[in-house]
Formats: sequence, C-alpha cells, structure tokens
Amino acid sequence: MTVEMFVCLGYGRFSYTGGDFRVGETPALTLGEGFSYTSYGPGDNVAGDRRSEIWFNSTEVGGTSSGSGLDMAQTAPEASDIVADAMSVSGASVSFSGLDVDDDNDEDEDENKLPPGWIAGAIVTLKAPVNYQVSIEGGFNVLTGDVVSEIAPFSGMPVTLTFNGTDYDLQIATYTPHQDAVPGTGGATAVLRASASPSTYDFTTTSQTFALTWQGITYTISLVANYGTMSGLLAAINGGLNGSGLIAQDDGGVIRIVEISSPWRGGSITSSFLPASVFGDSPVFTAGTASSGGIPAVTASVTLAYDSGTAFSGLPEGTQRISLAHRATNTR
Repeated sequence: MTVEMFVCLGYGRFSYTGGDFRVGETPALTLGEGFSYTSYGPGDNVAGDRRSEIWFNSTEVGGTSSGSGLDMAQTAPEASDIVADAMSVSGASVSFSGLDVDDDNDEDEDENKLPPGWIAGAIVTLKAPVNYQVSIEGGFNVLTGDVVSEIAPFSGMPVTLTFNGTDYDLQIATYTPHQDAVPGTGGATAVLRASASPSTYDFTTTSQTFALTWQGITYTISLVANYGTMSGLLAAINGGLNGSGLIAQDDGGVIRIVEISSPWRGGSITSSFLPASVFGDSPVFTAGTASSGGIPAVTASVTLAYDSGTAFSGLPEGTQRISLAHRATNTR
C-alpha cells in the first residue's frame, strides 16, 4: 500500500531540500523511488493534486518529547476484499456474479457492490481459483491441469499460490507441458449422458455439488453461479473435470460426458448422486472398452518448491481449488 499525505508545514515560504525529510528515523533519500514529494508555495494551485480532494483542517499537531517525530499509521476501509461466485474477463474489463464484500456478514446490504476503496487507480489483486489434481511425488506437490499453461511456467519462475485463503510465495521446480494423445485402435469411450436438458442455468439460490469417479479418482463439481447458457454450464463442469481426461459436451440439448480422445481407457464413469436439474431423473452410464496401442495424452503439470529449493508439499492430495499466478501479480 502507498501512503499519501497532504501536509501544510506553516505560513509563508520554507527553504528545504530532499535531505531534510525523514520517514521515522530513516532519511527519505535512502528510500530511492519509494519516496517522492511535491512542494507548493503560497498562492500555488493544488487543484490538480488528487490529495487535495480529501482535505481536513486540523489544529497544530506540535512536537514530541522523544524528538523522533510523529508516529504515523495507515488506514484502509474495513472491508476492502470481495468474494464472488464467478468472474468473467474480457480484455481489460472484469465482471462479477454473486458479488459480496468479504466481511463475514451475508445479511447486510453490500451484495453486488464494490468496496468504497475500489476507485480508479486503486491497485487490486484478482485471484481466480481453479481445480487442480494434487499428488505427491518425490516429496514435491504435483499440480496437474492443462490450465497451468496459462501462466507460461518455467523452472525457477516465482509464483504465488493461494489455497484456503493463505498465500505461499514459491517457485516452479519442474514443468511438464501438455502432450496430445496418439490414437489407439478400436475400443469405445465411456459415456455419461443426461436424460433431459438442464432445467436451469442459475444456481445462485440453490447450488448443486456432485462428484464423478473415473479411473479411481474422484472429481468434485460445484455449481454456484448463474451460468446463463449451456456453454457457460459446460465450462463450469469442465472446470471441475480439469486433468481427468473427460469432457462435458452439448449433445442435442442434453449434457454428455465422454473421454476426450483415443486411446480409450475402458471402464465406467460412476457417481452416487447427480442433480436432476442438470442431468434429468435417469442419466445413462455406458461403460467404455479399452483401445489397443496408442499413447494417452499427457496433462500439463508443475512441481513446486520454496525459494530455497526445498520441496513444497503443503497441499492435501486430491482435487483442490487453487489459485496459481506470477509472484505478487497486481492489476491497476
């Protein structure tokens, strides 16, 4: 956070240089680009300085007995963070659905409002968690999901990982890029097909969470926002299937989940519960048969380490909602 002050030193003209300024006991000149000032003399127009927009007259502050200057603190609005069910980005524009101020109070009237501190020029950090399949290999957490390629990772790249509200400053230890499959011969994909079209695309009032198990791994899908269209709903489901090798498709107005490509692995997609509002009352499960030959696709993955090079393994295994971005990425 940058602290800005608009201070009147007194009446008349003053003679001073940059070396006369201190921040606490620290000479301002030693702060380099971290400190700057603009001086105004009697009669100067300060209308172009944004600090003059919020100006309060105060009585003389006076000195301190310690001789070390005034103790200063910086303040910010009580709630400067927000949470949202979904975020859409188009160029430099960002829109939110299910927006609320992150103040642990869902009963007040701050829904669908940005905090007062979110003004033009404010610096904000946008965190968009996605599903990764997390495992541990050789003492390192492995994050598997093709979405990781969006940050163009490379070995040694500093990143910030956010999980359960905690930020971890780490580095990419290794990166395995996505590799397309080499199709096999014969076989057939496993299929899960809905028995009816979705009855709604809006899950803001009644959310739905369900799990699909494929090849011994369970993938959890949570529907919590208004997705608007079939394509929006499919995108949400595919987000939960990230790294599974499965894909949700529109099959004549109903949802169909299949393997992405040959070689088919064989076996069945299973689930103990599927919401009727998405899959109808009687979804159909069809077992697949394995192909012969071919090479399965390789899903992109990274391993993580602390800046010292020590392996990072602080994430539980399984499907986890994680935000992974360039170190301290900020957007103005």
